[in-house]
Amino acid sequence: MSFQAVAAGSTLSALLLASTPPSAALRLLTAPDAGDPTGAVVGGAALLAWSLAGWLLLTVAATTAGHLPGVAGRACSRVARRIAPGAVRRAVEVALGLAVTGAV
Repeated sequence: MSFQAVAAGSTLSALLLASTPPSAALRLLTAPDAGDPTGAVVGGAALLAWSLAGWLLLTVAATTAGHLPGVAGRACSRVARRIAPGAVRRAVEVALGLAVTGAV
């Protein structure tokens, strides 16, 4: 796995741990406090981080399920090709391969 993939994963994890939960972030965006003008920015950044984490989770699930045999594998492979660039799919496959190899 490349250094960039590890750095991106670590950054995303840090953002999610430091950010507000999605419900609170949405509340900050829809009803910002007049006394705190940065609330909308914090809420937007938190929603962006949670959206990115959800997309990454969906990409990992579709890429992994793409290795199933038969129609299900082909369908998941098509979904993975539509939602993620080739470089991301390869990085996911490498990361999962290293995780499986390291566990054995």
